[in-house]
Amino acid sequence: MVACAAVALAAALLSLPAVSGAFGAGGTIATGTESARAQDRAELLGAGTPDLVLALTVRDGAAQPAVVEGAGAVARVLADEPAVRTVQSAATGDPWLLSRDGRTALVTVSLPGSDADRKEAALRLVPDVRAAVPAMRVEVGGASWATAEIDRQAATDLLKAELVAAPLIMLLLLLTYGSWAAAALPLVVAVLAVTCCVPLLGLLAHVSEVSAFAVNAAAAIGFGLSIDFTLFVLAHYREEHAKGMPRARALDVALATSGRCVFCSAVVLSSCLVAMAAIPVPLLRALALAGVAVTLLAALAALTVLTAALTLLGDHIDGADPLRRLRRSPLGGASRF
Repeated sequence: MVACAAVALAAALLSLPAVSGAFGAGGTIATGTESARAQDRAELLGAGTPDLVLALTVRDGAAQPAVVEGAGAVARVLADEPAVRTVQSAATGDPWLLSRDGRTALVTVSLPGSDADRKEAALRLVPDVRAAVPAMRVEVGGASWATAEIDRQAATDLLKAELVAAPLIMLLLLLTYGSWAAAALPLVVAVLAVTCCVPLLGLLAHVSEVSAFAVNAAAAIGFGLSIDFTLFVLAHYREEHAKGMPRARALDVALATSGRCVFCSAVVLSSCLVAMAAIPVPLLRALALAGVAVTLLAALAALTVLTAALTLLGDHIDGADPLRRLRRSPLGGASRF
Protein backbone atom coordinates (compact mmCIF):
# COMPACT_ATOMS: atom_id res chain seq x y z
CA MET A 1 0.00 0.00 0.00
CA VAL A 2 2.83 2.39 0.83
CA ALA A 3 4.50 1.56 -2.48
CA CYS A 4 1.26 2.19 -4.38
CA ALA A 5 0.86 5.53 -2.60
CA ALA A 6 4.44 6.48 -3.50
CA VAL A 7 3.81 5.65 -7.16
CA ALA A 8 0.58 7.68 -7.16
CA LEU A 9 2.36 10.63 -5.52
CA ALA A 10 5.20 10.50 -8.05
CA ALA A 11 2.77 10.35 -10.97
CA ALA A 12 0.80 13.29 -9.57
CA LEU A 13 3.96 15.36 -9.10
CA LEU A 14 5.09 14.65 -12.67
CA SER A 15 1.71 15.75 -14.03
CA LEU A 16 1.57 19.05 -12.14
CA PRO A 17 3.41 21.13 -14.80
CA ALA A 18 1.07 19.83 -17.50
CA VAL A 19 -2.16 20.68 -15.63
CA SER A 20 -1.11 23.94 -13.96
CA GLY A 21 -2.01 26.00 -17.02
CA ALA A 22 -5.50 24.54 -17.35
CA PHE A 23 -6.95 26.52 -14.45
CA GLY A 24 -8.55 29.93 -14.84
CA ALA A 25 -9.49 32.73 -12.48
CA GLY A 26 -12.97 33.50 -13.78
CA GLY A 27 -16.25 31.72 -13.26
CA THR A 28 -17.79 34.32 -10.96
CA ILE A 29 -20.75 35.02 -13.28
CA ALA A 30 -23.76 32.73 -13.25
CA THR A 31 -24.27 30.73 -16.43
CA GLY A 32 -27.53 30.41 -18.35
CA THR A 33 -28.82 33.83 -17.29
CA GLU A 34 -30.13 36.47 -19.69
CA SER A 35 -27.16 38.76 -18.99
CA ALA A 36 -24.71 35.92 -19.70
CA ARG A 37 -26.41 35.19 -23.02
CA ALA A 38 -26.30 38.89 -23.90
CA GLN A 39 -22.57 38.98 -23.10
CA ASP A 40 -21.92 35.97 -25.35
CA ARG A 41 -23.91 37.62 -28.15
CA ALA A 42 -22.01 40.88 -27.74
CA GLU A 43 -18.69 39.05 -27.97
CA LEU A 44 -19.78 37.35 -31.19
CA LEU A 45 -20.60 40.77 -32.64
CA GLY A 46 -17.27 42.23 -31.54
CA ALA A 47 -18.79 44.49 -28.87
CA GLY A 48 -17.97 42.46 -25.78
CA THR A 49 -15.52 43.18 -22.99
CA PRO A 50 -11.97 43.18 -24.43
CA ASP A 51 -9.66 40.45 -23.19
CA LEU A 52 -6.60 42.69 -23.45
CA VAL A 53 -6.40 46.46 -23.06
CA LEU A 54 -3.01 47.91 -24.01
CA ALA A 55 -2.21 51.50 -23.02
CA LEU A 56 0.63 52.90 -25.15
CA THR A 57 2.26 56.09 -23.85
CA VAL A 58 5.17 57.98 -25.39
CA ARG A 59 8.18 58.34 -23.13
CA ASP A 60 9.58 61.63 -24.43
CA GLY A 61 6.44 63.69 -24.90
CA ALA A 62 6.21 63.11 -28.63
CA ALA A 63 3.22 64.39 -30.57
CA GLN A 64 0.01 62.56 -31.45
CA PRO A 65 1.25 61.06 -34.75
CA ALA A 66 3.92 59.05 -32.92
CA VAL A 67 1.30 57.57 -30.59
CA VAL A 68 -1.04 56.71 -33.42
CA GLU A 69 1.80 55.14 -35.39
CA GLY A 70 2.73 53.02 -32.38
CA ALA A 71 -0.86 51.89 -31.97
CA GLY A 72 -0.95 51.02 -35.66
CA ALA A 73 2.25 48.98 -35.36
CA VAL A 74 0.82 47.06 -32.44
CA ALA A 75 -2.45 46.48 -34.29
CA ARG A 76 -0.58 45.09 -37.30
CA VAL A 77 1.45 42.72 -35.11
CA LEU A 78 -1.68 41.44 -33.38
CA ALA A 79 -3.69 41.15 -36.59
CA ASP A 80 -1.21 38.57 -37.88
CA GLU A 81 -1.72 36.38 -34.82
CA PRO A 82 -4.12 33.43 -35.28
CA ALA A 83 -5.01 33.63 -31.56
CA VAL A 84 -6.50 37.13 -31.98
CA ARG A 85 -10.14 37.58 -32.95
CA THR A 86 -10.40 41.37 -33.28
CA VAL A 87 -8.14 44.40 -32.71
CA GLN A 88 -9.25 48.00 -32.30
CA SER A 89 -7.01 51.04 -31.92
CA ALA A 90 -6.79 54.76 -32.59
CA ALA A 91 -4.99 53.92 -35.83
CA THR A 92 -8.17 52.28 -37.13
CA GLY A 93 -10.08 55.53 -36.73
CA ASP A 94 -11.67 55.15 -33.29
CA PRO A 95 -11.25 58.56 -31.55
CA TRP A 96 -12.34 57.20 -28.18
CA LEU A 97 -9.11 55.17 -27.97
CA LEU A 98 -6.88 58.28 -27.95
CA SER A 99 -6.36 60.48 -24.91
CA ARG A 100 -7.17 64.20 -25.05
CA ASP A 101 -3.53 65.24 -24.81
CA GLY A 102 -2.61 62.82 -27.60
CA ARG A 103 0.12 61.08 -25.58
CA THR A 104 -1.68 57.81 -24.79
CA ALA A 105 -3.49 55.44 -27.12
CA LEU A 106 -5.45 52.30 -26.30
CA VAL A 107 -5.44 49.04 -28.22
CA THR A 108 -8.23 46.62 -27.34
CA VAL A 109 -7.93 42.94 -28.22
CA SER A 110 -10.55 40.20 -28.28
CA LEU A 111 -9.32 36.62 -27.97
CA PRO A 112 -11.18 33.37 -28.76
CA GLY A 113 -11.33 30.17 -26.74
CA SER A 114 -11.76 29.35 -23.07
CA ASP A 115 -10.42 31.33 -20.12
CA ALA A 116 -7.31 29.18 -20.06
CA ASP A 117 -6.73 29.64 -23.82
CA ARG A 118 -7.14 33.42 -23.56
CA LYS A 119 -4.82 33.57 -20.58
CA GLU A 120 -2.08 31.65 -22.39
CA ALA A 121 -2.54 33.84 -25.47
CA ALA A 122 -2.26 37.01 -23.39
CA LEU A 123 0.98 35.84 -21.77
CA ARG A 124 2.43 35.14 -25.22
CA LEU A 125 1.20 38.30 -26.98
CA VAL A 126 2.18 40.98 -24.45
CA PRO A 127 5.98 40.46 -24.87
CA ASP A 128 5.52 40.68 -28.67
CA VAL A 129 3.63 43.95 -28.29
CA ARG A 130 6.32 45.48 -26.11
CA ALA A 131 8.99 44.38 -28.55
CA ALA A 132 7.08 46.04 -31.43
CA VAL A 133 7.15 49.48 -29.74
CA PRO A 134 10.31 49.60 -27.60
CA ALA A 135 10.24 53.41 -27.46
CA MET A 136 6.83 53.45 -25.77
CA ARG A 137 5.61 52.46 -22.32
CA VAL A 138 3.03 49.65 -22.57
CA GLU A 139 0.68 49.04 -19.65
CA VAL A 140 -1.58 46.01 -19.82
CA GLY A 141 -5.09 45.39 -18.51
CA GLY A 142 -8.14 43.38 -19.43
CA ALA A 143 -9.82 40.23 -18.19
CA SER A 144 -7.32 37.75 -19.62
CA TRP A 145 -4.29 39.63 -18.29
CA ALA A 146 -6.00 39.94 -14.90
CA THR A 147 -6.56 36.18 -14.93
CA ALA A 148 -2.87 35.55 -15.59
CA GLU A 149 -1.83 37.97 -12.84
CA ILE A 150 -4.30 36.46 -10.37
CA ASP A 151 -2.93 32.99 -11.11
CA ARG A 152 0.62 34.20 -10.58
CA GLN A 153 -0.25 35.98 -7.34
CA ALA A 154 -2.27 33.02 -6.07
CA ALA A 155 0.65 30.66 -6.71
CA THR A 156 3.04 33.05 -4.93
CA ASP A 157 0.73 33.49 -1.94
CA LEU A 158 0.12 29.74 -1.70
CA LEU A 159 3.87 29.10 -1.67
CA LYS A 160 4.40 31.72 1.05
CA ALA A 161 1.55 30.30 3.10
CA GLU A 162 2.99 26.80 2.84
CA LEU A 163 6.49 27.97 3.81
CA VAL A 164 5.11 29.75 6.88
CA ALA A 165 2.38 27.32 7.84
CA ALA A 166 4.26 24.04 7.37
CA PRO A 167 6.81 24.61 10.19
CA LEU A 168 4.10 25.87 12.55
CA ILE A 169 1.85 22.92 11.76
CA MET A 170 4.75 20.52 12.27
CA LEU A 171 5.49 22.08 15.69
CA LEU A 172 1.86 21.85 16.79
CA LEU A 173 1.64 18.26 15.57
CA LEU A 174 4.80 17.38 17.49
CA LEU A 175 3.34 18.85 20.68
CA THR A 176 0.07 17.02 20.07
CA TYR A 177 1.22 13.61 18.85
CA GLY A 178 4.39 13.40 20.92
CA SER A 179 6.86 11.97 18.39
CA TRP A 180 8.37 12.94 15.10
CA ALA A 181 7.03 9.84 13.38
CA ALA A 182 3.47 10.42 14.58
CA ALA A 183 3.65 14.14 13.74
CA ALA A 184 4.78 13.39 10.19
CA LEU A 185 1.88 11.03 9.42
CA PRO A 186 -0.82 13.74 9.07
CA LEU A 187 1.47 15.68 6.73
CA VAL A 188 2.09 12.57 4.64
CA VAL A 189 -1.65 11.97 4.34
CA ALA A 190 -2.26 15.64 3.51
CA VAL A 191 0.47 15.89 0.88
CA LEU A 192 -0.76 12.69 -0.75
CA ALA A 193 -4.40 13.81 -0.82
CA VAL A 194 -3.76 17.36 -2.05
CA THR A 195 -1.13 16.44 -4.63
CA CYS A 196 -3.28 13.70 -6.14
CA CYS A 197 -6.29 16.02 -6.17
CA VAL A 198 -4.64 18.62 -8.43
CA PRO A 199 -4.32 16.33 -11.51
CA LEU A 200 -7.96 15.32 -11.08
CA LEU A 201 -8.96 18.99 -11.14
CA GLY A 202 -6.75 19.46 -14.19
CA LEU A 203 -8.64 16.72 -16.01
CA LEU A 204 -11.95 18.29 -15.03
CA ALA A 205 -10.71 21.64 -16.37
CA HIS A 206 -10.76 20.17 -19.89
CA VAL A 207 -14.52 19.55 -19.70
CA SER A 208 -15.60 22.31 -17.30
CA GLU A 209 -14.28 25.64 -16.10
CA VAL A 210 -12.13 25.16 -12.98
CA SER A 211 -10.79 28.20 -11.16
CA ALA A 212 -7.29 28.33 -9.73
CA PHE A 213 -8.91 29.18 -6.40
CA ALA A 214 -10.20 25.60 -6.34
CA VAL A 215 -6.61 24.40 -5.95
CA ASN A 216 -6.11 26.71 -2.96
CA ALA A 217 -9.39 25.50 -1.47
CA ALA A 218 -8.36 21.88 -1.99
CA ALA A 219 -5.07 22.52 -0.19
CA ALA A 220 -6.78 24.16 2.79
CA ILE A 221 -9.52 21.53 3.07
CA GLY A 222 -7.12 18.65 2.43
CA PHE A 223 -4.64 19.63 5.13
CA GLY A 224 -7.36 20.27 7.69
CA LEU A 225 -9.22 17.03 7.08
CA SER A 226 -6.05 14.95 6.86
CA ILE A 227 -4.98 16.13 10.29
CA ASP A 228 -8.44 15.46 11.73
CA PHE A 229 -8.83 12.03 10.13
CA THR A 230 -5.35 10.97 11.22
CA LEU A 231 -5.98 12.21 14.74
CA PHE A 232 -9.18 10.15 15.02
CA VAL A 233 -7.47 6.91 14.08
CA LEU A 234 -4.12 7.47 15.78
CA ALA A 235 -5.58 8.64 19.10
CA HIS A 236 -7.83 5.59 19.41
CA TYR A 237 -5.03 3.30 18.25
CA ARG A 238 -2.72 4.62 20.99
CA GLU A 239 -5.45 4.44 23.60
CA GLU A 240 -6.19 0.78 22.90
CA HIS A 241 -2.50 -0.11 22.84
CA ALA A 242 -1.95 1.69 26.18
CA LYS A 243 -4.58 -0.61 27.72
CA GLY A 244 -2.34 -3.58 26.89
CA MET A 245 -3.84 -4.60 23.57
CA PRO A 246 -1.37 -5.80 20.88
CA ARG A 247 -0.70 -3.23 18.19
CA ALA A 248 -2.29 -5.27 15.41
CA ARG A 249 -5.46 -5.75 17.43
CA ALA A 250 -5.44 -2.08 18.54
CA LEU A 251 -5.27 -1.02 14.92
CA ASP A 252 -8.21 -3.26 14.02
CA VAL A 253 -10.30 -1.75 16.83
CA ALA A 254 -9.32 1.79 15.81
CA LEU A 255 -10.35 1.15 12.22
CA ALA A 256 -13.63 -0.44 13.26
CA THR A 257 -14.54 2.61 15.37
CA SER A 258 -12.59 5.73 14.44
CA GLY A 259 -12.16 4.45 10.88
CA ARG A 260 -15.93 4.27 10.57
CA CYS A 261 -16.10 7.84 11.90
CA VAL A 262 -13.63 8.95 9.20
CA PHE A 263 -15.69 7.24 6.50
CA CYS A 264 -18.98 8.75 7.68
CA SER A 265 -17.40 12.20 8.02
CA ALA A 266 -16.10 12.05 4.47
CA VAL A 267 -19.50 10.97 3.13
CA VAL A 268 -21.36 13.73 5.01
CA LEU A 269 -18.90 16.46 4.01
CA SER A 270 -18.92 15.34 0.37
CA SER A 271 -22.72 15.30 0.32
CA CYS A 272 -22.85 18.86 1.64
CA LEU A 273 -20.31 20.05 -0.94
CA VAL A 274 -22.14 18.33 -3.79
CA ALA A 275 -25.18 20.48 -3.01
CA MET A 276 -23.09 23.59 -3.73
CA ALA A 277 -22.42 22.27 -7.25
CA ALA A 278 -26.09 22.84 -8.08
CA ILE A 279 -25.56 26.61 -8.01
CA PRO A 280 -25.04 27.81 -11.63
CA VAL A 281 -21.81 29.68 -10.84
CA PRO A 282 -18.67 27.99 -12.27
CA LEU A 283 -16.47 29.17 -9.39
CA LEU A 284 -18.72 27.56 -6.77
CA ARG A 285 -18.96 24.39 -8.83
CA ALA A 286 -15.17 24.22 -9.03
CA LEU A 287 -14.87 24.72 -5.27
CA ALA A 288 -17.44 21.98 -4.72
CA LEU A 289 -15.61 19.55 -7.00
CA ALA A 290 -12.29 20.34 -5.35
CA GLY A 291 -13.76 19.85 -1.88
CA VAL A 292 -15.38 16.53 -2.74
CA ALA A 293 -12.26 15.18 -4.44
CA VAL A 294 -9.83 16.13 -1.68
CA THR A 295 -12.21 14.98 1.07
CA LEU A 296 -12.54 11.50 -0.43
CA LEU A 297 -8.80 11.30 -1.10
CA ALA A 298 -7.97 12.34 2.46
CA ALA A 299 -10.31 9.69 3.87
CA LEU A 300 -8.92 7.05 1.52
CA ALA A 301 -5.33 7.89 2.49
CA ALA A 302 -6.20 7.93 6.20
CA LEU A 303 -7.84 4.48 6.00
CA THR A 304 -5.18 2.82 3.83
CA VAL A 305 -1.81 4.57 3.80
CA LEU A 306 -2.02 5.53 7.47
CA THR A 307 -2.90 1.96 8.40
CA ALA A 308 0.05 0.59 6.45
CA ALA A 309 2.39 3.18 7.96
CA LEU A 310 1.29 2.33 11.51
CA THR A 311 1.89 -1.35 10.82
CA LEU A 312 5.38 -0.67 9.46
CA LEU A 313 6.37 1.74 12.23
CA GLY A 314 5.27 -0.47 15.12
CA ASP A 315 6.77 0.75 18.40
CA HIS A 316 8.65 3.55 16.63
CA ILE A 317 5.42 5.52 16.40
CA ASP A 318 5.80 6.55 20.07
CA GLY A 319 9.53 7.15 20.08
CA ALA A 320 11.50 10.39 20.61
CA ASP A 321 8.88 12.43 22.46
CA PRO A 322 10.63 15.65 23.66
CA LEU A 323 7.85 16.33 26.21
CA ARG A 324 7.40 12.83 27.58
CA ARG A 325 8.04 13.84 31.20
CA LEU A 326 5.51 16.66 31.08
CA ARG A 327 2.65 14.66 29.62
CA ARG A 328 -0.02 12.74 31.42
CA SER A 329 -0.16 9.02 30.92
CA PRO A 330 -1.99 7.61 27.86
CA LEU A 331 -4.81 6.52 30.17
CA GLY A 332 -5.39 10.01 31.59
CA GLY A 333 -3.04 10.28 34.59
CA ALA A 334 -1.73 13.49 36.12
CA SER A 335 0.27 15.98 34.06
CA ARG A 336 2.65 18.78 35.00
CA PHE A 337 2.23 20.43 31.58
